Amino acid sequence: MLRTLLLLAVMLVAGGSLAARPEIKTLEQYGKQIDYSCKQASDCVIKNVANCCGAFPECVNKEAYTDPELVQRLCKEIGGFSVCGFADISRCECQNERCVGSQK
Repeated sequence: MLRTLLLLAVMLVAGGSLAARPEIKTLEQYGKQIDYSCKQASDCVIKNVANCCGAFPECVNKEAYTDPELVQRLCKEIGGFSVCGFADISRCECQNERCVGSQK
């Protein structure tokens, strides 16, 4: 029982909520499930959504499910690649109910 509680605590810290995640089998499915919605700037945080190059920070809903390890596995399965590079995001804003990144 204690082991189960510890595992649940680790999952909460590492991946956000324990809500059931749909089985994601493609990069397209992964991208479509990322939550960018917001009502105010405090709903948004910078998270690594990842791509086939590696890290890819974006402003997303603070509860959004992201899984860089899954992305890397899916990329390897398809032999995928991405255009490397990303914007240097320093803060998130909520514009038209969507989290967007900006620089200070």
